[in-house]
Amino acid sequence: MRKVRCFLWLGLLAALPLGAAVRTPAVFGDSMVLQRNRPLPVWGWAEPGEAVKVTLGESTAETVADASGRWRVTLPARPEGGPCELTVAGENTLRFKDVMIGEVWLCSGQSNMAWRLNQSEGAEQAIRDSANPRLRLFQVERHWGQVAPEQGTGRWRVSSPESSGTFSGVGYFFGRRLAAELEVTVGLIDVSWGGTRIEPWISPAELGNYPQLAELNRQAQLFDPASAAHRERLEQWLAACETYNAAVKEALARKSPPPLPPKFPAELRCASRDDVGMLFRWMIRPLTPLAVGGTIWYQGEANRLDGLVYAEKLKALATGWRREFASPEMPFYLVQLAPFAYARQNPVALASVWAAQSRAAREIPNAGMAVINDVGNLRDIHPVKKRPVGERLAGLALRRTFGREVPAEFPEPESWKVEGGEAVVTFRNAAKLATRDGKAPDWFELCDNRGIWHAAAARLDGCRVILSAPDAPEPKAVRFAWSLVAEPNLVNEHGLPAGIFQLGEAPLANPLSERIPEAAGFQVLYRVRPLEAAAGHSIRYAQDRTESLSGKIERVAYFLRLRPKKGEEQFVYAEMDPFSPDPKKLGVPVRESGARFQQDVRNVRIISNVPGVENGLFPEGCSIEFWDCNYSGANVRKLPGASDGRCDFGDRMNLSTSPGYGSMQLHNHRQRRTVFAYNHWSEGASCDLGIGNAPAGHPDWTGSKSGRTLSDAELTVLVRTGE
Repeated sequence: MRKVRCFLWLGLLAALPLGAAVRTPAVFGDSMVLQRNRPLPVWGWAEPGEAVKVTLGESTAETVADASGRWRVTLPARPEGGPCELTVAGENTLRFKDVMIGEVWLCSGQSNMAWRLNQSEGAEQAIRDSANPRLRLFQVERHWGQVAPEQGTGRWRVSSPESSGTFSGVGYFFGRRLAAELEVTVGLIDVSWGGTRIEPWISPAELGNYPQLAELNRQAQLFDPASAAHRERLEQWLAACETYNAAVKEALARKSPPPLPPKFPAELRCASRDDVGMLFRWMIRPLTPLAVGGTIWYQGEANRLDGLVYAEKLKALATGWRREFASPEMPFYLVQLAPFAYARQNPVALASVWAAQSRAAREIPNAGMAVINDVGNLRDIHPVKKRPVGERLAGLALRRTFGREVPAEFPEPESWKVEGGEAVVTFRNAAKLATRDGKAPDWFELCDNRGIWHAAAARLDGCRVILSAPDAPEPKAVRFAWSLVAEPNLVNEHGLPAGIFQLGEAPLANPLSERIPEAAGFQVLYRVRPLEAAAGHSIRYAQDRTESLSGKIERVAYFLRLRPKKGEEQFVYAEMDPFSPDPKKLGVPVRESGARFQQDVRNVRIISNVPGVENGLFPEGCSIEFWDCNYSGANVRKLPGASDGRCDFGDRMNLSTSPGYGSMQLHNHRQRRTVFAYNHWSEGASCDLGIGNAPAGHPDWTGSKSGRTLSDAELTVLVRTGE
């Protein structure tokens, strides 16, 4: 027992501030850089009630540590300069030498920001020339877990051949150009991690301001022990434990087997590096409220299937960091992802996240985006040409943040019109457009009045591009570089490339009208690729046209196409009278859609090539099970032939677990047949997908993980509207 107590005391001591010694976060140290022309917060820990004095040159500030041992002072703003000494004195004294006043920038994102200088093109020469007292580098160590350290990790190093090689290549080239052209000391804080999604980097406190991120906010609230949602769920578990304890006592008295104990709610514990807010708590918050000049961000590969919702996540990230660093207008410059030939993905899948990045760069105040579609590598997701990426980011900062007249702006469409069957696109940030290979501009497309895109011939006229396509004589929309392998050749007079865009409104195309004649007159509402669509318990749609839909919904249809790894392609088309007038409730029934339906549907037309699925029109006898929660096999609808044990067409919803397993099923219950099923979508490639009854187990494919047997799958939701 004494040994156990001893270990407990050691653990407690390790978690507490170390005695009376005054301490600061790891970001304060020798050779650090403090932000010029901004008030300078300095903070740390000491014995409660201990007097702390902070001195930088002739500036001094004093305070007393509060009851928890925390203290903070703010020194007045200073112009660029140094070196100087920063001292923090309490019972002990900390002295940080060779401190410079200049520019401090965060460099964050996933692997392409984390990609080291020594892995980049031209590394040998760049490292050899990297000795630069005006460039200081701070690398935040990569950690995650349940309880984030307040002090943070890392140390400052002056740029040199010994320190630069393992630093971010993009960050290094960004800082090197900034330091050279501003002639001030630049401090870079590399806070990146390969393979990470954007969600763990977002401040959880910001999520409630974005309705489209409601599910992320719900997760964040459950993770937070101080939130009402966390406490409520914990109290539910405690109540279940009390019930369990009573049941165990009763079983003991009766000499009968006891029940199993209730499991601790997994949603109350962070379980992954990619949990929402995880890396913000571990790697960003320990840096706050340091005075910072700006942020560069290179991330998105892990979120490439998010579609336009990625723009909302970028907004939440930038706004949250600005609040945490007490800098409401902090510059935020991001990198548009390079093209890459992802295997087995829709050729336009990457276009939606490119469009989201462009939208965020336009809509976030004091933000910009570097286009790099000319320096990528279609066969390598980590293109090694990091110098142009870093220097283009630096160009944006020099021009927009520091007012320098340097070429930095990328050509962007300003307007478009149709003249004589041709589309004329006028560009800004280009006095004279050109192509980097001397050939005609490529990767332009025009959309016809049926919603079909056609490759367009292009010619240049000053700052205009004139487009034509024989199959689109009256173009409704124009788009550029709308493919994951697009490496377009269009540049401005400075050699800076144009990025992806779409102008006009493409008609809602129906790609099924030729394959399924009965689908003529329908328009696409949603497209989802189930094997790639998981976003927690939410869904990343490949296409979502709910905002542009008009008219009353008269019919709704579902087309599911499955391509097994072995065997022939399967499909089913099912149209019916609408079971809801709300288009948001006709897609995958995720929690935020509010869709929960267990009811008959009428006038169902079924067309399928799967044996056992009867084709025809069924005025009655069909039903849906659409919900986001868990369920069991009890036949609550008392439908003839439904099982009380296996999951089929009469199941019981469990509303206490939402979001949960999830069911999107259509049944011909009179024939005791599942028409199609899409369950457990949060599992992505291991979801349940099937047409007809499952060959084994639950007839409605529950628990089958049949997605693993497929090489491709697509679900299209269509509607026919009237006045």
